[in-house]
Amino acid sequence: SGVIFDCDGVLVDSEGLASRVEAELTRELGLNLTTAEAHDLFLGKTVDGVLELIGERSGRKLSAAFVYNWAFATAQAFRRELRPVPEVRAVVEEVRARGHVLAVASQSPLARVRFSLEVTGLADLFGEHVYVNANYTYVDSTITLSPEQRTVQTSLERPLAGQSKNLFNLIGEY
Repeated sequence: SGVIFDCDGVLVDSEGLASRVEAELTRELGLNLTTAEAHDLFLGKTVDGVLELIGERSGRKLSAAFVYNWAFATAQAFRRELRPVPEVRAVVEEVRARGHVLAVASQSPLARVRFSLEVTGLADLFGEHVYVNANYTYVDSTITLSPEQRTVQTSLERPLAGQSKNLFNLIGEY
């Protein structure tokens, strides 16, 4: 069996750093976001999603130079300040000791995830099992089956049918 960890905010404490960099860089475009506002606005977004929001809010088409500066400023902040989430190494090592295969999945670009793991000293725990362009959804809903559906959807062999609460969509880039 395996355990898949998210990177940002689960393994590495990157979210505040990234938000600070985003707030600083967007000031050049006339957006006056605090770190907290940038965090709330961009959290969970892909690079394309963040760029789209910045473009919409600033009314500008973002240049390749802006994207380059954003990536470089983020990498500099990570090299100086990025740390693993407290106690996460011990937790991951315990999971591995119990015989589970370990992997990392993230919506962040592959270079950023690998860099984050290297800077924080966690890369050795996962090796090549780093995957990006993934999304995870936890569904909190109730499914009600009609009597007709119950005969098709469930049986003694399949007593629990319906939607899983945990949905994971992974597009590998490794």
